[in-house]
Amino acid sequence: MLTAVGTQARADEDTVRMGHLVVERLDIVEPDGTIRQALYSKARDPGILIRGQRFPHPSRTQSGMLFFNDEGSEVGGLVYAGERAADGTPSSGGALSFDAYEQDQIVQVIGVKDGERQLSGMAVNDRPMAPMDFGLLASLPADASEEEAARVLAAANAQNTRRGFFGRTWDGTSLVELRDGEGRKRLDMRVTPGGEAAIRFYDETGTVTRTLEP
Repeated sequence: MLTAVGTQARADEDTVRMGHLVVERLDIVEPDGTIRQALYSKARDPGILIRGQRFPHPSRTQSGMLFFNDEGSEVGGLVYAGERAADGTPSSGGALSFDAYEQDQIVQVIGVKDGERQLSGMAVNDRPMAPMDFGLLASLPADASEEEAARVLAAANAQNTRRGFFGRTWDGTSLVELRDGEGRKRLDMRVTPGGEAAIRFYDETGTVTRTLEP
């Protein structure tokens, strides 16, 4: 009984109730300090955290929420943004993603609207089995040539191979697309905004070899 009372007392001491908390970044950590989740504003992006080591993110400019594994390494997150441009064109979007171990996104749920255009769906990707070299990736200059970027991406194990997509494309088509291990499209099922439906098969060169229509 005394043990139960003592445990409850410690739990009460650790609990703080607040009606309204305003922060630019909030980290959820384990008792040993290992980070498990971060909520952050655009100005307070944590960067890429791998086992507690920080690397600059090459392109992330949105606010959001990041998830971390038992080692304090990023394993996915939720990002979102939106604004009206100087010409009055509105844009908004968000993405929920999950990463492979010490790698990048293998599942992405996305929704983007840019003016009259809209893209939404789920993508599945293959990533290298080896961990990504985030330090090498961070060394890539912003003005690097396509050849240099490709070389660094390969050396850093940062290649991305799209395997599948389900969603709405920019032109309003509903699409299910399946690709092989090389990222080559081999089958898709689509319905246009006007109701035209088809299933298409592709060879390794991307040529349509068969089409099924109603």
